[in-house]
Amino acid sequence: MAKEEMPVPYDALALLQQGRIRSLNDVVDLAAEIGGALLRKEIGTTTARELRQWAELMYTGIQAQQSDDSSSSTNIIAQLVQIAGTEKPKVMDVPEPTEAEWEEAIKTMPMKQIG
Repeated sequence: MAKEEMPVPYDALALLQQGRIRSLNDVVDLAAEIGGALLRKEIGTTTARELRQWAELMYTGIQAQQSDDSSSSTNIIAQLVQIAGTEKPKVMDVPEPTEAEWEEAIKTMPMKQIG
């Protein structure tokens, strides 16, 4: 498996595949899953950045859907750009996990009971 093809953690993947990102809490849950996977070295920074961009798109869609049409028009994108600022955040590159690291992480991962 190529480095860029590491699987997305199960919980995050389940949320995405089921189309269950419908509220801001769902976006927060997804972000927590992505952050946890990055810290556990289940995904690398490249994958995390891609997932972050998708999460930002979902957040923007949810905010646009929740905005009240009767109030003054809100430009969500402009607000996000303003919040983000112009300076790029400093991101430390974390290498994608090796196949051996991935297998070791799976072995030590507690299994959830189904049912």
